[in-house]
Amino acid sequence: MKNFLFGRPLPSERLEHERLNKKTALAVLSSDAISSVAYATDQILIVLAVLGTAAAVNYAVPISAVIVGLLILVGLSYRQTIFAYPNGGGSYTVAKENLGTGSGLLAAAALLTDYIMTVAVSIAGGIAAIGEAGGGVLLYLAQEGRGIGLVNKLRAYQLQDAGFDTVDANEQLGFDADERVYLPAAEMLRQLGVTGVRLLTNNPDKVAALERYGIPIVERVPHVFPSNGHNERYLETKATRSGHLL
Repeated sequence: MKNFLFGRPLPSERLEHERLNKKTALAVLSSDAISSVAYATDQILIVLAVLGTAAAVNYAVPISAVIVGLLILVGLSYRQTIFAYPNGGGSYTVAKENLGTGSGLLAAAALLTDYIMTVAVSIAGGIAAIGEAGGGVLLYLAQEGRGIGLVNKLRAYQLQDAGFDTVDANEQLGFDADERVYLPAAEMLRQLGVTGVRLLTNNPDKVAALERYGIPIVERVPHVFPSNGHNERYLETKATRSGHLL
């Protein structure tokens, strides 16, 4: 059904040769901006609703004007970047070359913050699910960036900012799509006396890895949380390239 609606995933070797016409590209790329604006607007409306009707009436128009202004600035910025870097230019590269090293580092810090917030959403969702189940075990494995480390993850983010997806970015840096090892997790569970788990994950590789190391998976529990404009492409890549069950 997915292939019927969206078409087959594009092979990696064809990505750099694939081009969209302006009409199609506008519809595809605009969805990211629209979803991001809708997400932010939703949060603003929640705050205004708490403050009351008077606040909503007084602040709705000026806040809307600011959002429209920001969209115009972002649109102009994207337009300039496309003309100046026809082969792709990530935030770090553009900021460093035009505004200096400090601005480049600020852009890199923003990418790191985005990474931290993405992880935080996943952990918060996991903790909530464990709480609803009445208890559980949360394991931390020091394998940031799917096992490539934070520094290399920042390099991968720069590649993603230039158009690569999360899988191709890892491979461009010389790594496998996923470098994580789950033997330590299996050993921690054994040390805790856990003989079987209901595993909270969307990744079938985690299920297979733990079972391979002797931890029976009683049930795979889906990890469900809403997508937004910042992570839609990332989640789509996980589903189509890494086989995640989203």
